Amino acid sequence: MNKMLFLSIFLLYCLSCSSHPSEATLQKTFHDNREDFERLLRMTNEDVGIRRFTKDIVFYDDDKEISEERANEYRQILDKLRIEHGFSIYDSKSVAFIASSGNKYIFDRSYKAFLYSTGQQTPIVDSIDKFVTYGKRDPVYMKLSDNWYLMYEAW
Repeated sequence: MNKMLFLSIFLLYCLSCSSHPSEATLQKTFHDNREDFERLLRMTNEDVGIRRFTKDIVFYDDDKEISEERANEYRQILDKLRIEHGFSIYDSKSVAFIASSGNKYIFDRSYKAFLYSTGQQTPIVDSIDKFVTYGKRDPVYMKLSDNWYLMYEAW
């Protein structure tokens, strides 16, 4: 009886975990909304000091802060683009807009993101969806357009 209860709870947990949108869906989102992605990128360049932005909190690397009005502007665009987990700015060359975060199991976490980077990204692959089932892996990148990529990483 306890074994059945455990298996039922585990199955419900697995079914309730988020899954990633397909790369085709993400590609369509990017190409259909390119202007909004470029707008977000311009905003992150203007708002120096933001390191991580989520719907609930903003992390800064210095004492600069953005207004609540500006934060709401970010939230509105992120919602429109279905970027569920905000963005991270890695350095002056790279910003990742985190489209989805999956945790199929407690020990398997991953995410897909739109990445803008003027730096060299490797490895470039023809499909990030091929790597979703491989478990832990370093990031892989699929080129969308000049300096724009889809990125997948698992840990």
